[in-house]
Amino acid sequence: QGDIFRLYYGQFDEYHLFEIHPVNHKKLIESLPKDGKVYVHNNAVWTENGTAEFYLSQHDTYGSTMIKEKQSGRIDVNNPHIVDTVDFSNFILSLDATYLHVKMDIEGAEYAVLDKMIKDDTLRFVDTLEVEFHSHKIKSSHIKKQHDSLLNHLTKLENLTLITHS
Repeated sequence: QGDIFRLYYGQFDEYHLFEIHPVNHKKLIESLPKDGKVYVHNNAVWTENGTAEFYLSQHDTYGSTMIKEKQSGRIDVNNPHIVDTVDFSNFILSLDATYLHVKMDIEGAEYAVLDKMIKDDTLRFVDTLEVEFHSHKIKSSHIKKQHDSLLNHLTKLENLTLITHS
């Protein structure tokens, strides 16, 4: 756990990691530096503070999601876990950062979160957005259109460096 994080460690003053999966969260806490620069939050990144359903993968600890329509990872839609969520826009506003690099891999929730960040204009505080898109893993009639619209908007933001994965 934390392999991707280690690629960035040392480049920034502070790191905030969000991991809601109980096994992954525990492994992150155990494996990451305890130097006062690394904060591991046990919340799901979302559009509001509160709670939401979280569907665990039956395959392994990766691929669990808040998106019931996600088709990969053999998610267990019949036994959702209720998890705490954090309004990511408000979280961004709470930071006192001179440079903000956001690495986002939230298994389909990126569409709702980024749509909200566009609407409330909090993306203007993000210098680099590195996001993994999951539209190809979600069974929904509108996801392709939503993906294309979101990507079109993100690529037009002048002060944002966008790095995408899928």
